[in-house]
Amino acid sequence: MVLWLFGGDTNDKVTKEEFRESVIPRLRDRGLSDDDIRYVRAVLDAALNERGDEYGISEKEIEQLIENLKKNAPDHLSDENLRKVEEELRREL
Repeated sequence: MVLWLFGGDTNDKVTKEEFRESVIPRLRDRGLSDDDIRYVRAVLDAALNERGDEYGISEKEIEQLIENLKKNAPDHLSDENLRKVEEELRREL
């Protein structure tokens, strides 16, 4: 990997590609519906599309995003599905 030359090391972040290729399939395997996944993607969209040094979702951002989901998503996601989302995001760190 050549990213280190440009300061773009994303080993401690979940990238858009990791989310699409790893996290989403595992969330489906764990029982989240397409609607659940669309909702999570909408909430995470800004963080996943950052550029430069901010590229990807850091552990701190995951904590903030999960708190945001807990406050604003009780009608969209169950506590169990929120836990699954958090586990799968952290698994990619």
